[in-house]
Amino acid sequence: MSSRTGRAARAGARAGAGIALSKIFGPWLAIFAVLGLMMGFTAFLAVSGVAGGGAYEAASQDQCAVPGGDDGGNYAADLKAGTVPDEYVEDVKSAAKTAGMPASHVAAEIESESQWNPKAVSGVGARGISQFMPSSWETYGHGADPFDAHAGIKGMGEYLRDLKKQVQPVVDGSGEDINILAMASYNAGPGAILQYGGIPPYAETEKYVANIKSLIEGYKGLFVVEGVTGVRVAVAG
Repeated sequence: MSSRTGRAARAGARAGAGIALSKIFGPWLAIFAVLGLMMGFTAFLAVSGVAGGGAYEAASQDQCAVPGGDDGGNYAADLKAGTVPDEYVEDVKSAAKTAGMPASHVAAEIESESQWNPKAVSGVGARGISQFMPSSWETYGHGADPFDAHAGIKGMGEYLRDLKKQVQPVVDGSGEDINILAMASYNAGPGAILQYGGIPPYAETEKYVANIKSLIEGYKGLFVVEGVTGVRVAVAG
């Protein structure tokens, strides 16, 4: 046998062995590759947060984001147990879904407005747990008693939803989260938000917003997303 023929024979043998090994190990290599991609994607989600419309990000290994915004996020999931009176928990969760914002925000808004007092009346005539003025209650009260707390919380969710739509044009330029802008307009009116392109320079409203942000932190709790439990962390933007 010539050297050229010998080399060809040896090359053929190695190729045959390679094909045989690929038949044995090929499927396993493919499985390992898929598992590696899945593990890498899971790690990415844990570090970067799950993509969604809300302004949430992971702050540590134990803090992981959940979807938010108006695209179907689990708005009720961030409400800390025991922070809302039992009789209003489901109302707050439902209002959060209607408004398209975390339940912690709705709860903070209620506390800021009335301290959870369904019989509250302000010096300017705002009434009930959500402190609606009579003119606004005609739209959002649906004929209910203004001191009906369940109706008041429902109306708040609808009102915040509509306020978000009204202040949307200034969100990008303001650098503020749309939910905070909507809550600021609950105090100052959407016209002031649009006029100033963000939080208006009113001492009362600035204090109101700072208080709201502080209260929100107290209502945040644990959530579970895709089998991972963490703490929901909000960031502006």
